[in-house]
Amino acid sequence: MPSTYYGRRPLAGYIRKGHKLGIPVVRGFDQAVWDKLYPSKHSKKTQKAEAGLATSASGAPPKRRRRTDPDLAKADRPTVSDLVLVIHGIGQQLSHRMESFHFTHAMNTFRRDVNVEVGTDQVKAHFRPDMGSIMLLPVNWRHSLSLDEGGYSDGTEDATSNDFTLKDITPDTLPSVRNIVSDVMLDVPYYMSHHQPKMIAAVIREANRVYQLWCRHNPHFAATGRVHLIGHSLGSVMAIDILSRQPTTIPAHLRNPTPLDLSSNQIDHFLFNTTNLFLAGSPAGFFLLLKKAQLRPRLDYPSATAAADPSANNVSICGERGEYGCLPVENLYNIINGYDPVSYRMNAAVDRTYAASLKKAWIPTTVGSWFGGPASGGMGWFAGGSGSTSTSTSTNPANAAPALPRLPSTVELETHNFSLEEIAEKRMHLLNDNGQVDFFLRYGGGPHSSYWLLRDFVRIIVGEVGRRGGREGTGVGMRAVKDNKAGVAGRG
Repeated sequence: MPSTYYGRRPLAGYIRKGHKLGIPVVRGFDQAVWDKLYPSKHSKKTQKAEAGLATSASGAPPKRRRRTDPDLAKADRPTVSDLVLVIHGIGQQLSHRMESFHFTHAMNTFRRDVNVEVGTDQVKAHFRPDMGSIMLLPVNWRHSLSLDEGGYSDGTEDATSNDFTLKDITPDTLPSVRNIVSDVMLDVPYYMSHHQPKMIAAVIREANRVYQLWCRHNPHFAATGRVHLIGHSLGSVMAIDILSRQPTTIPAHLRNPTPLDLSSNQIDHFLFNTTNLFLAGSPAGFFLLLKKAQLRPRLDYPSATAAADPSANNVSICGERGEYGCLPVENLYNIINGYDPVSYRMNAAVDRTYAASLKKAWIPTTVGSWFGGPASGGMGWFAGGSGSTSTSTSTNPANAAPALPRLPSTVELETHNFSLEEIAEKRMHLLNDNGQVDFFLRYGGGPHSSYWLLRDFVRIIVGEVGRRGGREGTGVGMRAVKDNKAGVAGRG
């Protein structure tokens, strides 16, 4: 309209300045013209995530497909073959008052980063043949749980009883500090108290609820899909507690969770078999020490490594259901940020002497080259060859190290107990195809909750979830390497 601000002839001024008037009409749909008229408001990372989700299998990027056939783009999108459930640790009560600590928001960002990584050609080239895409969902067990409803109670109502809560005993000084301690740190002593069964039941209930909803919306997933777990902080300890009592394989009548009534059926285990268990910022090694327990593979668990070596499936190497630390998983990864004071190693919980003979395992970093180059020490993440724990050498005979003269057997047996070392090596490979469970991040100095922001962490999740099973599917940069300088201490 004419005004003192726009002038007496506003339309003429708009046309003279090159502004578009009216609604543009496009004869025949053209994606390139549409994108020019209405550019996407998504960020570059979101656009890459959408492209990665649609191109985790072989094929052209979705924009190229949409220009030729809009229906084909949607039809060619691969189905989800791997579901990753993330169990958070302590501190989610804090999210009720501080939005920046919300676990679900962190998972949304983490999911986008995973989708970007899935679409990376360098990673995608090494996926197993039946690999589709990855869906990552949070297990918010803490929000549905109230632990401070009162102190001691014997179950009888008494007018003279004194039921007090955490709020009643908290002083009103230093409120900001006390609120953080109450909402974050007290989850740990709660778990060490009589509240532990209630917390474990909350994790099982929420994980099964999320899995059931996923299977209802994806009817074929229960029969063909794989489920993986990521446990962060205290969540990793609870995952080990639950999996130690988990059936070796899910009973046949529970494999399809969609018709089950979870509200009436009190199920004390997950409704899915766990393929890979990733621990991030985990104090689980300390809990294994407290309980004087060992990490052991599960007897009769049908993993690719167990199928390749049937002799390893015996009670001297494997454990049974109910033993703390005996896990029915194909691979266990303990991912450690060296700047995280909560993380503990776990190799020694498998075998202390064998763990001392291994070099410290650094996760190949994306800074430089992941699949080869200086950042990976000249070795690619994925490469051919067996998953041997010996140090890799060049295939060129001229570059090969000279053969060492073999010592007499009497001297060898004085410093080595090969039967025990063989048991430890088989046990370690049954727990992880790479021959070790501890993996250190090279970069990422930051707080205990910074794992979701690290690209190296994202890539190890995507790479290990998507790779082929067994030792042949492992990457050179992830395999255990013997430390020749450390030597092997004798076993008493």
